Formats: sequence, C-alpha cells, structure tokens
Amino acid sequence: GGGAAAGRDPPRDRATLLGGLCQGGARPGCPPDPGRPDGNGILPTPVIGVIGKVAKIKDVCPSSFQKTGHIVFLLGKTLSEFGGSVYLQMLGRPQEGPLPSLDMSIEKTLQDRILSGIQIGLIRSAHDLSEGGLLFGLVESCLYSSFGLKAQLKTGEIRPDHFLLSETASRVIVTIHPDDEINFLKHFRKIPITRVGVVTEKTLEISVNNNDLIKVSVQELMKAWESAFEGVFQN
Repeated sequence: GGGAAAGRDPPRDRATLLGGLCQGGARPGCPPDPGRPDGNGILPTPVIGVIGKVAKIKDVCPSSFQKTGHIVFLLGKTLSEFGGSVYLQMLGRPQEGPLPSLDMSIEKTLQDRILSGIQIGLIRSAHDLSEGGLLFGLVESCLYSSFGLKAQLKTGEIRPDHFLLSETASRVIVTIHPDDEINFLKHFRKIPITRVGVVTEKTLEISVNNNDLIKVSVQELMKAWESAFEGVFQN
C-alpha cells in the first residue's frame, strides 16, 4: 500500500498518487498499486480493493500457520525503509520521509512464483508484509492460527530492529512441509530467501543474531490484540 505520512503539498500528493495508480493498473496481469508520492506519504492512505476469481478451490492459500513442524521462510529482500512506518509512530517520530520503493517487475515475478508454488502444492501458507514489517507479519501468522513459532534470525549487515520492522515492499512469509524444502529452494532460486524458523504449538519465540529477543505465549498475544481497540477509547 501507500504511505501513512503527512505530505507537505496535499493536492500535488494526490495527483502523484493517481499517477502511480494508473501506472500500476496499466501493467499486464497486475492489480492496481497505490504508487509512490514524491518523497512524502498521504494521510489518510487510500485503500485499493481488488477482487479476483480462483479457478480451483484447492489453490486458495491460507495466510496463517497451518501445522507444527512446517518451515517458515521470508521471500524477498529486506532494506532499511521506514518512511510513514509503524516503527516511526512507535518511536514518537513524524511519519514522513521517503516511502518504501516499489519495483513492479520484482513484485510481479514474486507473485507469479508464489502462485505457481501454491498450485503445485509447495506452499502451505503465505502472508504478505506491510505495516510493521516482518515482526508484525509473524505475529499475525500466529494469531490467525493459534500456532506458535520458534524463529532464529540472522540479519547480516542490517540492524536487527530494521530487519524486524522495515516495511520494504515485495516480501512474503511462506510455510512449507519439511519434505518439500529442496524443491522449494529450486522453485524460488532467483528470489532472495531467508529461513525464519519452525512452526510450534503455543509460543512465539524469536532470537536475533543468537540473542533471545521475544518469548510470549500466543494466548497472551491474542489477549493484547483483542483488547487493543478498547484501549484506544480508554486513552
């Protein structure tokens, strides 16, 4: 989606946004995308709804973890991109700055590979990343299924908090059966792949660069998630 930052020139921002929508919608086989305003985001962020038809019900892929023992991977490259992000909001900083870049050719390649991976039975679940980046995506994958996760991440040259909370586009969390790992890696050989961890029963555990970071039950996460809306009005 687009950004959540406040632009300095709303009329120009809206015009730029519409230009991005037209460019994305004109690309064959691609749904409309909200474009990238010129250096600033827009409040409120437009929401684009796209309806598609699935020819075979077996090709409908769930967005949450499905079974303990499944291996969790991140598809796509993570950059330090935070313009208009949840992380800036959490830090109490202005939600502005350059928004995450979007390369439609990379996005199209990733989506094509994922769709074919689903159709041949390699992918058991798939969850896109948007607000809150990888960390929020992993939490949602647990909440929507009540399964847990044991994640052991290596961030390389990227700061751990950037790796977890960057909102870089064209990234998807997927799960596979362990027996399919070799074929999975072959199928996505031209796309950056990060092994995240393994689906477990009831606890979310995340370590980053051999340092334990998070250990919380999915039940506790669910309580916090369910009470969040009430908390907005109380505060």
